[in-house]
Amino acid sequence: MKSSIKFLILPLILLFYSADVRGEEVKTNSDGTGTIILMPTKNKGARTPSLIFIECRYSPAHISFIIPSDILFLEVTISNNDNVFWEGVVTWDNPDAIIPVLQTGEYTITCRTNLNQTFQGSLSF
Repeated sequence: MKSSIKFLILPLILLFYSADVRGEEVKTNSDGTGTIILMPTKNKGARTPSLIFIECRYSPAHISFIIPSDILFLEVTISNNDNVFWEGVVTWDNPDAIIPVLQTGEYTITCRTNLNQTFQGSLSF
């Protein structure tokens, strides 16, 4: 009986833990900087949750990434609706970029890796 309870509880714990990791996390510091976790965009069809993510730190004029070691570069696009405000490339060796000062609001950030993975999230200024 004890082993069957452990068998049922362990998957539930792992499910809740992975749900926290998968969600987009937005933290804003008092100095106007923010941190988000970019997760892979979902393709059609059922997939297991991915634990691959890219951490993005940003302020009104600067953006930086913590990129996994197996990714060489990111093609980054910051847009709002159909308007592209900034495009650039960051690398594992140089993960920082200067971006134009954006107006207050929410912007979509899309990152495509050299492995053709797409990550997406939201920046709030």
